[in-house]
Amino acid sequence: MIRGTTPTLKLSIESEIDLRRCKQIWVTMRQADKEITKTLTEMAVDEMAVEKNCIEINLSQSDTLALDPGVVYVQMRGLTAAGSAFATGIAAVKVERILKEGEIS
Repeated sequence: MIRGTTPTLKLSIESEIDLRRCKQIWVTMRQADKEITKTLTEMAVDEMAVEKNCIEINLSQSDTLALDPGVVYVQMRGLTAAGSAFATGIAAVKVERILKEGEIS
């Protein structure tokens, strides 16, 4: 991902958990002492567009500008309606630098 852009992260799990029916989902991005967590209420999931075991999260310019060039680690954790907790493995995503800082409006 490139800092200052609005990418969409697509995360999936290998199990048959239906992410559309989960009680809670957290997607956490961590980089050194920085952490960004998006919760299910912030994801605005479109049930027609999301596969059963896959979810998309739209990041803002502010989100990506909060990260430094380098690597950010991403993990999804959640809780099913039945109370079972699950987690994905931790993925490493490269964060690319930009030449001009700031949000474009």
